[in-house]
Amino acid sequence: MTARQTTAIVLSLWLAAGCKSPPPTFEEAPPADELYAEGLEILEGGRFLRIIPWVNHGRAIETFQAIIDNYPYSDYAVLAELKIADAYFDDGKYEEALSYYRDFSDLHPQHPEVPYTIWRSALCHEKRKRPPNRDQTATRDAIVYLGHLAIALPFLFWLIKRAQGIGARLPWIVLALAITAFGLTAFLHLRFAAFAEVLILFAVAVFIDTAFAAAGSIRSDVQRGLVRGGVMALLLVGPLMLGKAIANSGFDGFADADTPRTANSVCDVGAMTRHIEKAQLAGGGSATVLAFMDLGPQILYRSRLRVIGTPYHRNGAGILDSHTMLASEDDRAAGALMRARGVDLILLCPDSAERAFYSERDSTNRLYDRLVAGQPPAGLRPVVLPPLLSEAFMLYLVGPPILERRLY
Repeated sequence: MTARQTTAIVLSLWLAAGCKSPPPTFEEAPPADELYAEGLEILEGGRFLRIIPWVNHGRAIETFQAIIDNYPYSDYAVLAELKIADAYFDDGKYEEALSYYRDFSDLHPQHPEVPYTIWRSALCHEKRKRPPNRDQTATRDAIVYLGHLAIALPFLFWLIKRAQGIGARLPWIVLALAITAFGLTAFLHLRFAAFAEVLILFAVAVFIDTAFAAAGSIRSDVQRGLVRGGVMALLLVGPLMLGKAIANSGFDGFADADTPRTANSVCDVGAMTRHIEKAQLAGGGSATVLAFMDLGPQILYRSRLRVIGTPYHRNGAGILDSHTMLASEDDRAAGALMRARGVDLILLCPDSAERAFYSERDSTNRLYDRLVAGQPPAGLRPVVLPPLLSEAFMLYLVGPPILERRLY
């Protein structure tokens, strides 16, 4: 072998070795408990500029998904599935949340958090069908409490324009931005109204001082008194009158009338419970009612009736049993559970968005579907309601036929 051939072989081997890819490296995932703790910490969120709450739901979902991918048989993987559903729910993505909640209850039917997933699934159905106009009650209340915004903000803009130099304008700019931020937030969540009002007080105080100083140049005592009195009347009565006028106007937004609404916005629970107690139906105030979970709190608040399911995390068994009974296709199993729970009445509000929680498109044999269709099984008898109540409610009596009575 010549020297030239030897050199060529060595060079070829060297090039081959240089072109060889390095072995792949795998980054070891942190332990499941650390990932879970990290996900919880992300869900707790923080505050943008130390004022506005903010949560990175996408990052939290990725962290919990890493537990499922790397530790699929860990107890933390099961908890991670639930936290992913919660993250989607809190982020307003109710379709995704509903899918995860359903998968959780299907994959882990004996898990103690199954009642929680059923309740949250019902909330997903309700929220994704809520009309775009929302309930205007909070808006009207906010106008009553925050009507001074109509005075404070224009006055602050006038002060900003009138001030000379950035140093003089900056305090008014900051105050105007803060009032605007808290004011807009209060129209969505009324509990923030107090923060906005505190800030508005500063602007209103300067407005009063400026108005009174301007009125001081008026020579006539009568005219000066009228101006000052008018300013005070505007501040004291104006917002209340504005809110009252809107509340009495019947303004309900611009949503389609056919859009499904929440149970409490459709059904007059107070009128229904008063009729039940007045007629002494199934024991009157001592009766136990199987109703939509969304109606439970109002029934408890407005009457002496008892309910099975309410949207509270400590009532997991009641939530699960309510769903089991109304969504059951087995009349014997549903009846046995009703007897065990002591159910006297079944109260339905078919126009509520919660109905989707008990009804399936592919099945019409569920108890809820049959009750709405007027085809109750043996042992359940319809109660004739007054015209106004019958437009929103359906009521069934559980027990012997002799207990049936008309409510009017």
